[in-house]
Amino acid sequence: MVLIYMLLNAGNIPRATTGMVTLLLFALVTFLYGVHLDRRFLGVGIFLGLATWS
Repeated sequence: MVLIYMLLNAGNIPRATTGMVTLLLFALVTFLYGVHLDRRFLGVGIFLGLATWS
């Protein structure tokens, strides 16, 4: 999260895409949690990742 806001403040990513990048990062973390610890989170991570493609 801090990295995303550092990129935002530096002007590397526009403000409009900050929410989408944050959701994509959350989807990646959730998916990787599902891979390593609890398989039920795989579907949640995939769903969140696909939700960013709208």
